[in-house]
Amino acid sequence: GIPVPQGNAWSAKGPILSSIVSGSDRRFEGKVSDITDISFKNGTPSAIAINLHPAMNTGDEQQILIGPAWYMRHQKPAYSVGDVVAMECCKTMIEGRSYWIARSVTCNGSTVTLLDNSGKPSWPQP
Repeated sequence: GIPVPQGNAWSAKGPILSSIVSGSDRRFEGKVSDITDISFKNGTPSAIAINLHPAMNTGDEQQILIGPAWYMRHQKPAYSVGDVVAMECCKTMIEGRSYWIARSVTCNGSTVTLLDNSGKPSWPQP
């Protein structure tokens, strides 16, 4: 099993997922340029993010959170640096800053859903 940290920062009713901005859904397509850890100052458990270089240079590189690091490190990623992906994303707030967070990632024909339509995450909850 995956050790689930105490606290509800990443749970369905926690501050991250309850801060999702209604109507902010957007699709990003491009190449994974990096997969990185994002730390937060006020004790929110860290996240894993994809740095996405947009397809055909249609804008700036985006950093998109895919989930809490404690969960994502135990998953076999469906993508790696250099892969072309399509990501369904929405905006959320963490500790007063705005971030894109992925609802799903599609790579090589397979889709990993991270947040379902009701906002329930794929990771276990405390």
